[in-house]
Amino acid sequence: MEVETARLRLRRLDRGDAEAIGRLFAIPNVTQHLAVGEMGDAQEARKFADAFIAKAREEFTKAGCGAMAVVDRRNALLGYCGLRPLPDVADTVELLYALLPRYWGLGLATEAAHATLAWGFARLSIAEILGLAALENVASRRVMEKLGMGYAGTTTSYYDAELALYRIRRDDEVQAAD
Repeated sequence: MEVETARLRLRRLDRGDAEAIGRLFAIPNVTQHLAVGEMGDAQEARKFADAFIAKAREEFTKAGCGAMAVVDRRNALLGYCGLRPLPDVADTVELLYALLPRYWGLGLATEAAHATLAWGFARLSIAEILGLAALENVASRRVMEKLGMGYAGTTTSYYDAELALYRIRRDDEVQAAD
């Protein structure tokens, strides 16, 4: 399973990605906006990365979707992007993404997320895709807006925090990445 864009390739995460994903989870500027929260140290981040990858692989087996590695044309891992089934919500998945800070502001999250939305609607029998972001995470919220995801208020239904909720339905037009 692979998805290609002009600058990126998205592929299933594998155990060989654990070190790079662990480095991503060890960066407080990244994890402060993720449901996982900040990690105590590099060892904790690596352990979490192992579990994250195992869960993504399990989700692909059970639901046909999960987090995917985002790599550039040199095959360097930039982060992850994908769709994750939400517990207790039929036919709905969550868009998730995180990139290393040196790749922020280049349109890469939007490009990866755009490809992920298109792939998800083409491949999965889902009615809509949700996006969740910390209220103060303006950059992530802007990515979802660029994708054509509509703001639907705030929610505490999925994680232990009040989050901005965005959604896009199958019949909505996914905006082009810029």
